[in-house]
Amino acid sequence: MAEREWYYAQGNRQEGPISERGLIELLAVGKLPLTTLVWCEEMSNWSPASTVDVFRALGAATQPIAAPQQQPQQYAPAPNSPPPLNIVQQQSYNPPQPVQGYAQQPPYNQGQGFGNQGATLREQPGMPYQGASPDGYSTRPRPWHRFFARCLDNSAVYAVPENITSFILLAIIASVSHMSSDEFKGVVPIALLLPMPIPFFAEAVFLSFLGATPGKMLLNIRVRNRNGSKLSFMQALQRTGAVWLRGGRAVAYIPLIGGFAAMGLAIYQFMNLNKNGITSWDRNQDLIYEHGPIDGGRIVGIVALAFFAFVWTCGFAGLIIYGLNNH
Repeated sequence: MAEREWYYAQGNRQEGPISERGLIELLAVGKLPLTTLVWCEEMSNWSPASTVDVFRALGAATQPIAAPQQQPQQYAPAPNSPPPLNIVQQQSYNPPQPVQGYAQQPPYNQGQGFGNQGATLREQPGMPYQGASPDGYSTRPRPWHRFFARCLDNSAVYAVPENITSFILLAIIASVSHMSSDEFKGVVPIALLLPMPIPFFAEAVFLSFLGATPGKMLLNIRVRNRNGSKLSFMQALQRTGAVWLRGGRAVAYIPLIGGFAAMGLAIYQFMNLNKNGITSWDRNQDLIYEHGPIDGGRIVGIVALAFFAFVWTCGFAGLIIYGLNNH
């Protein structure tokens, strides 16, 4: 049975949908009070979380709190959406206006444009906003885009300095040592692993200075702080470390089982991204991972870089094999 999806009120906004597990987590850690109004399709109207059975055990008062006796503002419901949420008019709040190029939509309908509310939604700590920001970027999860961007970075961008460094190390070892062929073959894996820190620091540099890696830029992906600023170098290092540890890059270097372990972690993170809409490392650092449209020029660049990665990989592998056979 599919997990129920919930909507909840936060300030003067209706948020959601969010999985039941995700809402329980927000209530349990105190990011939302148990007086928060919630709704799912099985309910006829909004109710405080403390009065709903699935959330009652989290331990707040079970009596609903009366709404302030002020003039409410209502949003008209969209089809299959929650009933209107009474929102107390705030002095600083202006109803959202559509951005040029986006059709008029209910302001908080999942997957649709948010109009000028994109900036407001960025300010909600620890929560991904779902929809389009004013500049046309969206946080709707696209796991395959992320996967292809990572493949391009690993095989075409980071592989070049890694492979060149490994080749120089092997050339130095071959020229100054008097190893036998078997001894030289034992040194090759070490020379291939020694440049491993290069892509680690290279990715942090790209993220902090450009806001994206080359592969991400081709797929029009960017990583930002909630306020829209680029990551600092230390933030980028922290994110890269989390990606390596949790995303499978680090375990890929383990002999024999590394490939299987990395594949298992990648599948696990793929499923989590589809379910939660955000990766654990971006949620922990409160970062925004955004996708923009991919035009024809970017597609040409992707194909060209993928072709270069193929030629480079084949050429480097052939060079290593040739060196082993002729040492």
